[in-house]
Amino acid sequence: MGEVPPRVLALCDARLSSMDERYELGAELGQGRFSTVVVATHRATGARFAAKAVDNDAFAEEETVDAFEAEVSILRAVDHPHVVRLAEVVTAQSSPCTYLLIELMRGGELFTQVLEEGPLDELRAKRLFAQVALATASLHAQAIY
Repeated sequence: MGEVPPRVLALCDARLSSMDERYELGAELGQGRFSTVVVATHRATGARFAAKAVDNDAFAEEETVDAFEAEVSILRAVDHPHVVRLAEVVTAQSSPCTYLLIELMRGGELFTQVLEEGPLDELRAKRLFAQVALATASLHAQAIY
């Protein structure tokens, strides 16, 4: 199990002995190069999140630590209805991962929907484009590019 570097530990809101203390981890939502995203249900409140589990071994690369630090910093800085919210960053002694607990969005990935359902109708496309444009403008106003 990879060590969690001090820079990553400094970003953590909680250090647990086990993720099971606080969350029930469920179905996989997707995968990335160094991470897997699963549904996580907070045991005390029942709130559901997308838990991005980043493999601690990936933090051996300074570039991965930099990217993780930037992602957490940006998510903490942004408060916009069209940008997911970061609930907390958690590391657990019994887990080989560090977790970002992020607002769970319904509907899945837009790309997958287009592949399965075909092109978006014009009204839906306009609404989605407007949401992306508003979120992008908000990020740029905060000097996040």
